[in-house]
Amino acid sequence: APQVTSGLRKSSQKNDSSVNVDKAKEVMLIVAKLLENSHYDNHPINDEVSKKMYDLFIDKIDPGKYLFLTEDIMALKKYEKSIDDELLNGTMGLEPESLRLKKIRIEQVEGIYQKILSSPIDISKAVTMVKDPKDMPWCNSVEELNVRWSQIIHQLVVNTYVFMIIEKEQASKTEKKGNEKATDATKKDEPVKEPAKETKLSEEDLADDSLAISEDKPLIDYEKLSKLPIDESKLKEAQEKTKKNLDIRFKRLKEEGEVANFNIYMNALCDAFDPH
Repeated sequence: APQVTSGLRKSSQKNDSSVNVDKAKEVMLIVAKLLENSHYDNHPINDEVSKKMYDLFIDKIDPGKYLFLTEDIMALKKYEKSIDDELLNGTMGLEPESLRLKKIRIEQVEGIYQKILSSPIDISKAVTMVKDPKDMPWCNSVEELNVRWSQIIHQLVVNTYVFMIIEKEQASKTEKKGNEKATDATKKDEPVKEPAKETKLSEEDLADDSLAISEDKPLIDYEKLSKLPIDESKLKEAQEKTKKNLDIRFKRLKEEGEVANFNIYMNALCDAFDPH
């Protein structure tokens, strides 16, 4: 999506993500008029466009449904049929109000995931996750948000742990092959005995590609995982890595702030006029 907010920052400081409101309103008016006048069927900016833009904006502002609560979405719904008035009058309601709520939820969720990760995660316990966020409802309370994040973190830690173990085993196999090549030449012709089958992690044993959570990370078979010995050092490392990644993600969310939020708003406007 195009970054329509270029040059709208209040200051040139890197950590300042606030928007020059007067310039933002000016850009909003110009873009709205351009879209209205250049659209292939001269579609006016009306309640229909307003609702479409609202739906697009909500879909993009929290696509994973891991920040906002139902009450937030209901509070923003009052703007559903008034965005057209905002665009034509140069006023702003939905965007700043959504940003205010988003900042509150970011702080809450940051506290939630940090608290969850402050204790060891039991990876032998299976957690059911919905693959597509569109199939999930918004959380109705902070308690439900806590449960959702417990599931998210559990899955992140398990995925990280399993693939760290697989990498460890692959490295071990590579080292073993290297050692075998260095064995005495007199033993080269001896038949190789099949080693006794050991209970170890492997991609084939633990992953089912037909139930993939993402393209590169298959769903973990918890039943098999629960029967295997846990590498505590790797598990601790996986948990630390998960926290580090989340810290980076939430730091970026806070730094993006108003500029990113306004950009989502303007892209929703552009997409609302897209005939596709």
